[in-house]
Amino acid sequence: MSRWNQTPIGQNQSDMNSSTAGSAIQGREQPNTKQQAVIAPRQSPSLIASTIIGVGVLTLPRITSQALSEAAWISTLAGALISIGVIWVLTRLGLRFPYMSIVDYLPIILGSSKKGIGKGIGIVLTFPIVIGILFYWLGTTASISRTFGEVVVGAVLVHTPIEVLIATMLLLSFVLTMYEVEVLARVNEILLPIIVVPVLFIALLSFQSFELDNILPIWPDLSIKQFLYGILITCLAYQGFEIITILSAYTHVSKKNSRLNIIGVIIPSVIFLLIVIAGISVFGVEELDQLMWPTLELVKVTQAPGQVLERMESAFLGVWVAAVFSASANLYYVSTILISKYFKLARYRRWVSLGLLPIIFWLSLLPRNVIQLFDWQLLLSFAGAIITFVLPILMLLLAIVRKKGVRQPPYEDGNEDENESDSSSSRSRKTSPNNKKGETANDGSNSKEHNTSSTEKRSKGNDQGNKSRGESIEED
Repeated sequence: MSRWNQTPIGQNQSDMNSSTAGSAIQGREQPNTKQQAVIAPRQSPSLIASTIIGVGVLTLPRITSQALSEAAWISTLAGALISIGVIWVLTRLGLRFPYMSIVDYLPIILGSSKKGIGKGIGIVLTFPIVIGILFYWLGTTASISRTFGEVVVGAVLVHTPIEVLIATMLLLSFVLTMYEVEVLARVNEILLPIIVVPVLFIALLSFQSFELDNILPIWPDLSIKQFLYGILITCLAYQGFEIITILSAYTHVSKKNSRLNIIGVIIPSVIFLLIVIAGISVFGVEELDQLMWPTLELVKVTQAPGQVLERMESAFLGVWVAAVFSASANLYYVSTILISKYFKLARYRRWVSLGLLPIIFWLSLLPRNVIQLFDWQLLLSFAGAIITFVLPILMLLLAIVRKKGVRQPPYEDGNEDENESDSSSSRSRKTSPNNKKGETANDGSNSKEHNTSSTEKRSKGNDQGNKSRGESIEED
């Protein structure tokens, strides 16, 4: 029972003795102090990029070519630029409400931070939004797991029941949700280069069969309406970076956050752009529309230099499994935190994760075939577009108009430098009694003097045993 009912995410055992930790347990799980932030700014790009890559890399060439033919690569580039703008908006929201998640600052934006009717209205208005985000994340996690099962059954494990593969992926994701959020960040930080480097290498090798005629004309006969629809379809492939609405509560506040989060979108954007251009130039638009998994077929016709690997798809599938695991685990994790924070179940987060496991497994088995799976993914993507692209802009505008949040974020000037300065200052205080007295006077430790005087008054009227007990409390 102790493993399941541990301290909330982002809190150490020592933090539980403080008043802030106590309030976090009694109320919502709100890591609202610098000490409770456990994700370094450099780890945010790995969380964003790993979630975006996911399974979209397999079907993106076909989806974009069906919408815009030879101009699919233009919509891919436009979708990347739009996603960069939205990730900047989400980062600004996180900096405007430091160490808070969307569950924490959305009631403030819609209502008030003070207790009363305003705060109650904010919580009520937040409820449908939270439920919508939850269903979107759970549905996306289920579709990722189902796509993983379909690809592996069709390409490698032909005689393996698809339910076994889905359950295996969900169990792996469930195990990761048992750990703290800093473990999630470290896992993504380790897996990102393992995913990106081989995929980029394979994408570049696929240009061996490049045919310029297949990608011309650059701008086919398209209307503005068709082009805008193609951009919308492409933007759906970049969904996943909205997980920072939850993980920003555990991220250190730094001036580098915006730049690093944008890098987290640029990494999959480069991969998507290379794969779309390679897919169109190798197969052509007509043939590409008939391929169920065009990226996998592209890898099959790619040859490694010197024929080091005769079957490149085997290496690609190994890397792709890591990408699927990262995406499903990240979405599974933030869904668990979302429920735990909103319904004040921070101490029972692991039980919440266990309860979501059969729900996600059931959702993944709802589509009867691959065609229904693609239709379901398209429906989820359109619903998620409101959450990913529309909601952040509305929240930031409303926060600015209503003057909610902080205008100047409490930037941290490098944790390592601060730790070194703190340790050096503590050593100087120990070696120099005069400095210690001066610092104590400058800090104005009135509460400590008051406690000392009150302890002395009580000790005068008590026996020696009470004196010793008072001394021990004062030392503590």
